[in-house]
Amino acid sequence: MKALICKGTALVFVAFLAGCGMIPVNWGKLEGRVWCDVRYLDVVEDYQDYDAAGSDFRKRLQLSKSGYMFAVAAVLPLQSAGKELRFHFSKPDRLKEIVELRQNLRNGFDAMTFILHDKAGDPIQTVISFGGSNQLRDYLFHNLWIFPVQFDDARAYVHQVSRHAVAQRLPMIAVGASLGGGLAVHVKKDEGTAHLIKEAWAFNPSPRIGANHSKNPNIYLLANKYEILNRFGRGHLGAMPEHTATDFGLIRSSSIYGHYRWVLARQILHFADLALYFESGGSPVLTEPMRILQSQKISSEICTREMKNAISKERAAIRERSAAIE
Repeated sequence: MKALICKGTALVFVAFLAGCGMIPVNWGKLEGRVWCDVRYLDVVEDYQDYDAAGSDFRKRLQLSKSGYMFAVAAVLPLQSAGKELRFHFSKPDRLKEIVELRQNLRNGFDAMTFILHDKAGDPIQTVISFGGSNQLRDYLFHNLWIFPVQFDDARAYVHQVSRHAVAQRLPMIAVGASLGGGLAVHVKKDEGTAHLIKEAWAFNPSPRIGANHSKNPNIYLLANKYEILNRFGRGHLGAMPEHTATDFGLIRSSSIYGHYRWVLARQILHFADLALYFESGGSPVLTEPMRILQSQKISSEICTREMKNAISKERAAIRERSAAIE
């Protein structure tokens, strides 16, 4: 009986945390170069040689490069409440919202739809972003309820988007953070909507997916190494190993704070920037992921001029050593 009570308590606790956190503050101090809005990973010793680094690192880079725009799209519904403004990312210009498809229901279901354009300005994908838990209703009617209600709403929303004159013309990608990630996986696996969704990208996703546990090559799973739900396993979400990276560990924090939406998104943007840096042969050009990072005001509060100068000096020293070897 005692074991049963403990297990039940743990499940309730996990369900409560299946959103993006009801507590808006971190118990520790935010510090370190990861909070900078300039490139710094290229001066980290373990990350300087793409070929010599481990396969997990290279996979993390490639998934970040492919998914950083989806990671940003996943946090945008959660920014609509106007809270924690210093952690907000500005919406990238290439991501255009279809405003008439914005939905926020009484039971907590929240969703936005965007058209993603390529760098030439041509539309390439429809991105459906399911919101995570940012209000009490999400917990009462989904996270803590034995019959979670938002799965029905997610499927209905996908069908609504599929009938939209613009959205229906493009491949549809479902994305979401935490509860939203669980919904993204759900609509990719449910037989009524799976054919409409090309890919699902889940970020720190809730383990509640309301679907089968089969593997699916079109599901992508990215999670912070230290966040609370990562401890309970997510194999049943169905992401293949090559599409799974649960080791984003640049921000060490409490496991609860590690679940917060911006903790993972910021790391993905840093790794996407480094991936593009490697691809360019070490070009100092400002990348799109870094421009998005620079829109988050928290950087100016934490990343001091001294910190930025130290990064620049280390980079110059590395280049001098490389030139001397050549």
